[in-house]
Amino acid sequence: MPYRGIVINLDQSIERRADMHAQLATLGLKDRYVRSSAIDGRVLRPAGTISAREQACFRSHCDALRLAMDFGCTAHIVEDDTIFAPQFDVVVRGCIKAGWLNPYDIVFTNAYVATYAFRVRELKNLFDWCTSKSGFVVLDFGDLYQCISASYLVPPDKIASVLSRFESGAAKHDAPIDLFIRRETGAGRLKLGCIFPFITTQFRPGGEAATTISDRDVGLATSRATVTLLGYSFFVGRDLAALRAALPNHYPGDEHGNFIADVMRFVVASPDFKIF
Repeated sequence: MPYRGIVINLDQSIERRADMHAQLATLGLKDRYVRSSAIDGRVLRPAGTISAREQACFRSHCDALRLAMDFGCTAHIVEDDTIFAPQFDVVVRGCIKAGWLNPYDIVFTNAYVATYAFRVRELKNLFDWCTSKSGFVVLDFGDLYQCISASYLVPPDKIASVLSRFESGAAKHDAPIDLFIRRETGAGRLKLGCIFPFITTQFRPGGEAATTISDRDVGLATSRATVTLLGYSFFVGRDLAALRAALPNHYPGDEHGNFIADVMRFVVASPDFKIF
């Protein structure tokens, strides 16, 4: 097999497990994936500067990578709230065959998109080009990565080194897994790629799946959920009508803020704007 997968799933998350099983069966991938029992943060004591549930999430990814050590092929580590595009298998196989994953330690299949107007415009231009050609690329994602660890590929010769780095980071209890990845990337110790347009998402039209890390700040969770919508707009199977319906509409009546939003709209969407 060119790749195999591990689904991280809490024992009590029976509905998510069933949804993932049904999804993999539909895609003909059921026999290629195994389940890794996620660590329940409720049984851990807080340590360091991260919550017990964030600690459990980090350790669960380490457990998944340990299982992947025996694969002998590219590993797909995926959390159980992930939705696969119908093209997922074809695209991943193609990327592996072309050697596009080889330069990277970790290759994400979707990501949060930084809300920098120039970056968003660049991604929009690339998305439009890719969709017009029915093509995909693997981006060097080092300077674009913000946070997310829900779905990523690790080439076979990088699994051991990524696991070692993750184990070291998890033992420090000073950053959640995604912020640890960003820190390691900034320090040059991890090299990140990302398949684009995105071939997985965590957004479900009609409502985003709630995170099982339930002790996060509510305002932060809302902000992350909103940025998830931006990432979903670059998902190959996106539903733009569902995006508009899900976008929060509680903006402040701030004249300056509305002006900035109009400038951002021009930068991202106008055919008259040129990146300089």
